[in-house]
Amino acid sequence: MNTGQRQGGQLLRDEQVGSGCWGRCVASATLAVSAFLLLAATACGESPAGAPSSLEPISTSVSTAAAEAGSVAHVFAEMAAAAAPMTVYGLAELPEGATVPADWWPIVDVETPAEYTGPPTANPRVIVGREGDAEAQLVVEYQGGWLAFLQNFRGDLGDVKGEDVGAVDGHAASLYEVNGGVLVQWSDSGRWYGVFARGVAPDEVARVALQMGAIERPAGG
Repeated sequence: MNTGQRQGGQLLRDEQVGSGCWGRCVASATLAVSAFLLLAATACGESPAGAPSSLEPISTSVSTAAAEAGSVAHVFAEMAAAAAPMTVYGLAELPEGATVPADWWPIVDVETPAEYTGPPTANPRVIVGREGDAEAQLVVEYQGGWLAFLQNFRGDLGDVKGEDVGAVDGHAASLYEVNGGVLVQWSDSGRWYGVFARGVAPDEVARVALQMGAIERPAGG
């Protein structure tokens, strides 16, 4: 993919994404993600590329245990239990040097925690809709920047093709430059999953994302 193939996208804040700063050509596109309602209404098996419809308004907010740096398997496991029966992707351990803030903030929508003016929200954050589907996010500080692990978010990338980076648990993953950051995303059962980052190198975002896998829930969970 060369620079001439880079396609422009309207950002949520109408902010122009800088080009060439990471030494690779990735697609700029719209990432239509709401900080408070990121629920994909696609049915199981439906193509995520189809036009999604909205679920009913959020009915329940689920708090999970506070996350700590290092092993986060229990945090992702609790996210999976809260979001069941939806699949949740996670890591056994955070990358070395990563830390988990106590408070969640909408990393996709704003560039820094200081810019967030909404109510304090525990990190990770799980939202359950009336239809039983859920959205979950875990925000992590890493290498002077930020990572957000996104579960069942809504991304409208149209026909823009990202850069293939491999597969996450058997699902093809692509990298995009969007909203002033980097997104590695993949789909499973009609839902979108991904890792969005600000201030972290694209290669490192891809490396972290490719280490993720579907969380196994206990029998009967």
